Amino acid sequence: MADPQNGRKEGPLAAEGVVRLVVRVPKRHAAFLYFQLEANEGVCFHSTLEGPPGADHRDVEVMTHRSMKPQLDQVLERVGLAAPLEVLEEEG
Repeated sequence: MADPQNGRKEGPLAAEGVVRLVVRVPKRHAAFLYFQLEANEGVCFHSTLEGPPGADHRDVEVMTHRSMKPQLDQVLERVGLAAPLEVLEEEG
C-alpha cells in the first residue's frame, strides 16, 4: 500500500520502523557502494539481490531503521556524486 503523503510503499517493515530500499548501481561501481555502506557501520545493512546473468548492474537491498534514514540518505547522496545510483524501490 502506498502512503499518499510520500508515494512510498508501507508494509509490515514500516510498522517495525524499518526502511527498505533497493538501489541499482553499475557493476563497475558496486564495490564503491559496498565500501561506503560498510565504512558507515551501524547506519544500515545491505545485500546484493540476484540478477540476470551478465547484467551490467547490481541491485542492492539496503535496510535501516527510520531513525537512521537521514544518515543513509547522506551516504547514498555521496555515492551518487561519484557513481550513477538509482533508487528502484523504497518501503517504510
